[in-house]
Amino acid sequence: MSTLRAVSPNPEHPSKQDDALSPFAQDLRERFPSVEAITAAAASRRRRAKKTRAGVAAALFLLAGVTWLADPAYRTEQLNADAHAPRTVQLADGSAVTLDKGTNLKITWRLRSRQLALETGEAQFTVAHGLRAFIVTAGQTRVRDIGTIFDVQRLPRRTRVTVIEGAVEVETGGQVRQLRANQRVDVGPDGQMPHDTATVDVERALAWQRDKFSFDGVALADAIAEMQARSGTPIVIDDPRIAQLRLSGEFDREQVDAILQLLPGVLPVTIRRTGDGAVHLSGR
Repeated sequence: MSTLRAVSPNPEHPSKQDDALSPFAQDLRERFPSVEAITAAAASRRRRAKKTRAGVAAALFLLAGVTWLADPAYRTEQLNADAHAPRTVQLADGSAVTLDKGTNLKITWRLRSRQLALETGEAQFTVAHGLRAFIVTAGQTRVRDIGTIFDVQRLPRRTRVTVIEGAVEVETGGQVRQLRANQRVDVGPDGQMPHDTATVDVERALAWQRDKFSFDGVALADAIAEMQARSGTPIVIDDPRIAQLRLSGEFDREQVDAILQLLPGVLPVTIRRTGDGAVHLSGR
């Protein structure tokens, strides 16, 4: 009786079956990868996905930062008050603006700021607190709110900023000055501020809301500029020597002609009317 013995394959002497499969080994490995290969491939995919997510996150973060710094505008609006009466407007952020007669204001809503450009006239701003800066520009003058109520008047010869409550920063001509309640500064046509900050009476500063001119030692040229906005006829200063004469008093804004008739009684000036209806002022 013969005995059967199991023969272990010798790795140094591959069997004929191994020889027959060797040409297909690489193909078999690609079609049927090992556990180790599957694990390695999965780990590689995870690493690539993680790098992709990190790259996308970094790109989005960079885009958000650039957008924030650029402060893009997303809406603009134009506010106007006609020649008959002041107008108060409640803004979308809770702030309020009171426009004097004939005032034009452009508002640009931006991502991180509220930009208001006073094109003509005068306006009082009551600012609602928020993360976005509240900035009013009038020509070369830039007023940044620090939580307050303030008034800005724009005339050809000057821009006047008056603080009613709180504080603002006024920036012009490379200068920055902080104003607090009951303080005022006039910015000249050259964009320069005087050395001193004036202290004012708030009620007189807002006399325009009562339809009054309130002149407190103001230059005649500035007073005439205010009156010109309410006059249907040209008012011309022929003599430059009288432009800096100082005028004080409170007058009805609807009575410009009567105010002009009073001027020779309070200042050394003469008045002459021409055929075209214009009023000319000279020294005497």
